[in-house]
Amino acid sequence: RIPENIQGTYIEYSTLLTHEMNLKRDDMIQWLKMSIAITIIIITLMFVITILFAIISICTITRPLGKIVENIKGIKHGNYQLAGINSADHDLKVLCEAIEDMSVSIQKNIEHVKEKSILEKRILESENENLKIHDLLTETELKVLQGQINPHFLFNTLSLISRMAYLENAPKTKELMEITSELLRYSLEKSNSTSDLMGEISCIKNYLEIQKKRFGHRIQFQLFVEEGLPDPIMPGMVIQPLVENAVIHGVADMMEDAAVDVVIYRKHDKICVLVEDNGVGMDSDILEAITSGHLKETGTRVNGNNIGLNNVKRRLDVFYGTEGILTIESSKGCGTAISINLPFEEESEEL
Repeated sequence: RIPENIQGTYIEYSTLLTHEMNLKRDDMIQWLKMSIAITIIIITLMFVITILFAIISICTITRPLGKIVENIKGIKHGNYQLAGINSADHDLKVLCEAIEDMSVSIQKNIEHVKEKSILEKRILESENENLKIHDLLTETELKVLQGQINPHFLFNTLSLISRMAYLENAPKTKELMEITSELLRYSLEKSNSTSDLMGEISCIKNYLEIQKKRFGHRIQFQLFVEEGLPDPIMPGMVIQPLVENAVIHGVADMMEDAAVDVVIYRKHDKICVLVEDNGVGMDSDILEAITSGHLKETGTRVNGNNIGLNNVKRRLDVFYGTEGILTIESSKGCGTAISINLPFEEESEEL
């Protein structure tokens, strides 16, 4: 009976054991499904939280950067009232503070430049006004200096014409009067205005013709003019006073072997006018006073011809605006050589 009972209970026990195992299996499967679902939910939540954190972090960085870009665009268009930027990032805070400092600095620099521009404009207007005044004074000084012509030549010439008219009734008197009239006309027309080189040469020719008739063979006059010279604009009546100075101040008291030479030639970009005499020469103090342009400031006693020479130098300096146009070489008892270096441009030559 034992084997029969064992055989009978085996099937029942197997069935019961199989049923219990199936139930355990079903429970394990259910628990596994639940674990997988929970894991998926947790992973999904973590993914969502990560995405949200990333979005928040990106917005935290990009939003200040966007405002920074807007502020930079505003600065570019001249708007220096910057929008406030709040950021938890230390580097962005430093960048925002640097941009604000730059904006303030730029605004201050612009205001400084504006003030400087206004000041420079006022200074320029003042300089232009001073320049106009200086030009007016220069023109006035030039006209005043041009009007200071030694009247001795006029008186001596009229006296000579009077004597010749008394002694002879001949064509020489007529010729002399015509030359004198032409010279006086040129003197009156050009004494207060500019002239040109050829006009000055014509004036010198007339002056020398008159002086030849006045002094005869006692003074030898020579005029050499290089051919093909240009005809630049220059102050009127500047060469004649030099020749007059050579005649009256240099050789007028010499009874023989007196000579006055006038040489006009071109040297590179300048026209050189040389007036030379073998007369009594000048004292060193007078020469220094004339050369420095302070003749009136010295206590040296001079005659009208020296003052006329000083005026010629001042007129040349006023007209050309440079020093060194007129140079004088002289010593007591050895004559005087006065040279003028007139600058000119090629356009003047073509004209």
